[in-house]
Amino acid sequence: RRFRSKFRARAGTYGRLRAVFSWKTRPLQTSSRHFFNDAHIDDDLLRHFVESLFTALSSLYASMAMGLLTTLCIWLITHDPVLPVLAALHIVVGLGRISVVARYKNVSPQQRTRTEILAYDRVFLVLSGVYALLIGIMCARVLLLPAERGAESLAMGATVGFTIAFITRSSGRLRTLLAQILGVSGPVLFVYLAFPLDNGVIIAVALAGLVVATIIMGVVANSRIAELHHANAQSRRIARLDMLTGLDNRFSFSERLDLALRAAQ
Repeated sequence: RRFRSKFRARAGTYGRLRAVFSWKTRPLQTSSRHFFNDAHIDDDLLRHFVESLFTALSSLYASMAMGLLTTLCIWLITHDPVLPVLAALHIVVGLGRISVVARYKNVSPQQRTRTEILAYDRVFLVLSGVYALLIGIMCARVLLLPAERGAESLAMGATVGFTIAFITRSSGRLRTLLAQILGVSGPVLFVYLAFPLDNGVIIAVALAGLVVATIIMGVVANSRIAELHHANAQSRRIARLDMLTGLDNRFSFSERLDLALRAAQ
């Protein structure tokens, strides 16, 4: 009997560890199996995913400022005439992203239909992909300049930094994250593989490994966002319903009464 109890305890611990480290969780399957298909996501979760991109404008301002600062530093080192053109395009696309987020936040949550949310999401996806592509083209351009210019390390630092930074903001929408990661790292990978640069293949392999790692981390972060959303929804449901009868409780009644009074005023 003592042996059976110890065996069950160890089996239970092993099962809990497998549940913690297993990738086969329901939110991970439903949110990451299809990058470009939103039909399997309910309206509430879709709204939550999209609004994770539109939380605040400060991060967009910071990203645009960092991109312009990197471009300015590289231009001061190389004096390449193409970089001011890329900087101007960078500003235009960055302001377009800020405008999309500002217009989305000006619409009341009650008026945001699924079609409108997806429309804002598609526009932001395109602008974010172009934004990342401009950074990638700038970094790839620097790699093709003569080596004595001395800006290769700054270009590679920008490529790696932006690739990792996109996880913190765009994990809610995996296809936006994928577009940004491939946009910033794709041109650099192409240059290292297509042109005879020193240790180009080795650096390309390392950068490709970083791309794969960031995509995996983004998928895991996306699943955690979905899990937290489902947990919060369940908590809200428990707070508003009587668990014995399944009817609305006093808190739910008071909340709906306040909403009705505000609508009447």
